[in-house]
Amino acid sequence: MKPWNEIDTRSLAIRSDEYAAAERRVLGQLLEAVLYEEIALPDEGLPQAGETRITELAGRSATGEAVLYRFACRRSFSFGRIRLERESLQRIAPDGRTSPARLALFVDEVLGQQQQGELLLRLQEELSRTLLHDTESRAWRAHEGAQRLRDHAEGELDGHPYHPCYKSRIGFDAADNRLYSPEFGELLQPLWVAVARSHAQLSLRRGLEESEWLREELGEAVLERFLSVIVHNGHRPEDYLFLPVHPWQWEHIVVPALHGEIADGILLPLGRSDDVYRSQQSIRSLENVSDRRKATLKLALGIVNTSTRRMLARHTVLNAALVSDWLHDLLASDQTPDKPDFALLDEYAGIALDTQELSPSVHERASGALGAIMRRGVGAILRDGEQALPFAALSHPEGEQAAAVKKWISRYGVNEWLGELLQASVTPLIHLLYAHGVALESHAQNILLLHRDGRPVRIVLRDFHDGVRFCRHLLPQPQLCPELHPEPAAHLAQNRHSYMQTDDPHAVRDFLHSAFFFVCLGDLALFLHERLGVAEESFWERVASIIHDYQHRHPEFAAQYGLYDLFSETIRIEQLARRRLWPDTQVDPRWVPNPLYAFRAVKGVSAHAK
Repeated sequence: MKPWNEIDTRSLAIRSDEYAAAERRVLGQLLEAVLYEEIALPDEGLPQAGETRITELAGRSATGEAVLYRFACRRSFSFGRIRLERESLQRIAPDGRTSPARLALFVDEVLGQQQQGELLLRLQEELSRTLLHDTESRAWRAHEGAQRLRDHAEGELDGHPYHPCYKSRIGFDAADNRLYSPEFGELLQPLWVAVARSHAQLSLRRGLEESEWLREELGEAVLERFLSVIVHNGHRPEDYLFLPVHPWQWEHIVVPALHGEIADGILLPLGRSDDVYRSQQSIRSLENVSDRRKATLKLALGIVNTSTRRMLARHTVLNAALVSDWLHDLLASDQTPDKPDFALLDEYAGIALDTQELSPSVHERASGALGAIMRRGVGAILRDGEQALPFAALSHPEGEQAAAVKKWISRYGVNEWLGELLQASVTPLIHLLYAHGVALESHAQNILLLHRDGRPVRIVLRDFHDGVRFCRHLLPQPQLCPELHPEPAAHLAQNRHSYMQTDDPHAVRDFLHSAFFFVCLGDLALFLHERLGVAEESFWERVASIIHDYQHRHPEFAAQYGLYDLFSETIRIEQLARRRLWPDTQVDPRWVPNPLYAFRAVKGVSAHAK
């Protein structure tokens, strides 16, 4: 057999067993979301909490005949999420014959009864691309990937565990996907450009000088080289701001949309720095491999992934440093006894092209296309003996990191290890909510676990530029809160639920609940139950005990406990699948059962948490 890199890798992957495995995952996640969000339901309804049932979902063939999809599924205790036994999924044809279900046919026959036209075609494309990209990464990993990813924990993670379009990456071709996706672990270098100050804005953390962060990021030699390029082109360096751009973005979005601005000297390509980077779980975030203490770059990227175009809106770029200053001010002024120990990866610089200065047609094409946020590298906050692990790796079923987590649990015991993990992760986030009135969008992608030889120590939080929510009139220290750049009307028209400030405290609570408890801890609860037999009820009782214990130790925040009631009977979550089949303006967050509600009366620390 020829070596992997000398043959048509794409067609080989598609013909391999990995294709079937990837299709089972994509279709399985799609069906779970369709059932959970009640896009389509079996005639007899869904199982009750804790119940497993074999059931059937009705569809129509292309000729209008009735078909059925039969499967076994379970209703979990964790927010009532639906869990499918993927191997059980079968299609029953009009003549009664059964066969394994296929993704494209399921979309046509079942979801086609709910929606037609452009929206269904868009979903079909995102799902198809996800299947293709997942197949390719699985096949590559089986042949050569394990060694390449040995020192790249983010690359081992395999996409959103709930969203069915977890690797759509619409815009990438096969070579792009191989070069720029985190699971392949390729090294890359962004392009640096100079942007005329008349057409750009820079936001820095308080006290940080522009020249200081540029020299720290680029080094003296590279900075001087870039300055000489500007002079060589007949311009003054002081008239420009420096901005890193993703290589794909430059070729496919910036040059086609802004070649006139390049010709006019508003944009000047400078070259590449000496450092190399790798993509993180957030495919547009690049971690500095040369020096992990330097910035991670969050860059605009005009592809669609998990159903969102990954541009960087100007207001979010300019808010990054303001929010980071605010969070650090809150922590610096915090006099709470026994306050939790955690770290923030502050976003200390943001640069964005101001498309308002461009002609209307160019503004429309270039909005959000050229921006960057500099985030503190994790190497800058590690203490002696600490190692960082993406929180998502804790519930990831495969790979070196998954094996390490399994070893740690075996070594320390699931009760002791889980207790330390929950204490380290839950307490900081509820402290920010209760003591400061701030909710963070802390899904697993936005949290790093710091551990010493597998023992959880503390967490690191990141991604704040559009990942906080608060009620200004309810803040304990409103004088510390900055005036943020507001969301433009055009942004809110397309993203109704993308906002920071609100008058509704329930919207603040649910922002934390839906990201951290529903996604982050929900995935962990399901993983521990299905892989290690940890009862979901026991898991959530332990989480509740940590919250009750915090409240018992901090009666000074009693008013906040009712205001941001984490034990409410239901909470609101985003409907990620439904938003692919209907316009965003027609899809509201959905109320789902809260597993913490069962333990709302628990007081103090339970025996499980000791």
